[in-house]
Amino acid sequence: MSEQSLDKLISTLKSEAIEAAEKQEKEIIDRAKAKAEKIVREAESQKKQMLSDAKQEAEDTIKKGESALAQAARDVTLQVQNDLRKLFASVLERDIQSAFDTDLMKKAVLRVLENLDEEVAIRIPPQLESELTDYIQKQVQTSGDLAKIATDESLIRGFSVKKTEQGWSYQITPEEVSTILSDHLSRKWASLIQNEQTA
Repeated sequence: MSEQSLDKLISTLKSEAIEAAEKQEKEIIDRAKAKAEKIVREAESQKKQMLSDAKQEAEDTIKKGESALAQAARDVTLQVQNDLRKLFASVLERDIQSAFDTDLMKKAVLRVLENLDEEVAIRIPPQLESELTDYIQKQVQTSGDLAKIATDESLIRGFSVKKTEQGWSYQITPEEVSTILSDHLSRKWASLIQNEQTA
């Protein structure tokens, strides 16, 4: 083989090797670019998902916080209402206790006797026996037939009315009157507050 043929062969081999290397390089670069693009796409997708998850978590946290605040506000409102009711009941009971004097007892017993046209038993505190009995006897002509008045050691203030044959009895004491008034007025008061809140 001649030197010229050898040079030509070497030149051809070089040329083919370079072309093959360039082709291989291009394939490697294309694969690398494709892989890089895929990685970027996946990263973008993950980023979007992470942002979406973070946004949803933040919204859930805000909703939970708002719900907790609303519950706390309801709890505070209920606590204040209960405290005000207790205070109101305490003041009402104190005022009724102070108003429940002998004159009021006389009027109340007399009113009960006037409204009941049947024989009843009246129980009064021992310390008021003579005063109340004398007063009632003077005010009601037929008191002997209408009512039996006796003392009851358990009564400090107030009196009780009883009709044994019919199976009923009522205690009219500062505590009973306070309880009834407090319950009635508390419901009215709660209704007023409820209307105020919805307005």
